[in-house]
Amino acid sequence: MMKKRCLLFLLNLILINSCLSQAQSLEKNLYNLYDNLTQTQNNEVYNGLEYVDLDRRLSPDDHKFYGSFNLIPGSVIYNRQPYYNLKLKYDLLEDVVVVHFIDANHIRLNSKLVTSFAIGDNNAFVRLPFRKSLASFYGHGFFKEAYKGNGYSLYIKYIKKKVEKIKDQKIYSVFNDSEVYVIQNGETFFEASRIKEVTKAIPEKEDLIKLFYKNYSRLYRSNRRDFLVRLLKSLDN
Repeated sequence: MMKKRCLLFLLNLILINSCLSQAQSLEKNLYNLYDNLTQTQNNEVYNGLEYVDLDRRLSPDDHKFYGSFNLIPGSVIYNRQPYYNLKLKYDLLEDVVVVHFIDANHIRLNSKLVTSFAIGDNNAFVRLPFRKSLASFYGHGFFKEAYKGNGYSLYIKYIKKKVEKIKDQKIYSVFNDSEVYVIQNGETFFEASRIKEVTKAIPEKEDLIKLFYKNYSRLYRSNRRDFLVRLLKSLDN
């Protein structure tokens, strides 16, 4: 009798998960259908300022966008409305999301209306609330969600700075990139690019953090993101 009840419970759980997954897929398909039925130019995501890239590049690989200079398939939640199957760019210099419109035209989204967006594979960005601890690099508030756990989360702020150089009597833009790591502990956000900042962000786990750093110091130096993700996962367990 007990085995039968356990089996029924597991079957119900599987059925619920399957229904939730199908419901999410159906919701996405319905939004796509609505967007296809309505005229593209009438969708709110396309109502914005025109985006014009005026930078002249020295190298095809040197640009101000996340990932690629070219448009990347993605999605966005804009003014609480999800939009799928878009072609996007994320301008790291101005910290704005750019959506392809018609032909070679691009629209600059109002950052205050962007809740989150995804660009390419496994690249989800969210707009974090403003905090004084983030002020020096906040921009318009877009951070990549690198890890989201039960107790702690990790976000990455990608930044590009421009330097102008003259070649053949023409001005070219050269871009330097950097990253800032942010740990969320409860409702508080901390810059955590260095190990001392990590212990400050999570003082209740200071001993465990120091031990983890001792065991994985090589990873800390070679790949800061992977180090922090593995650290937070271990602290969440």
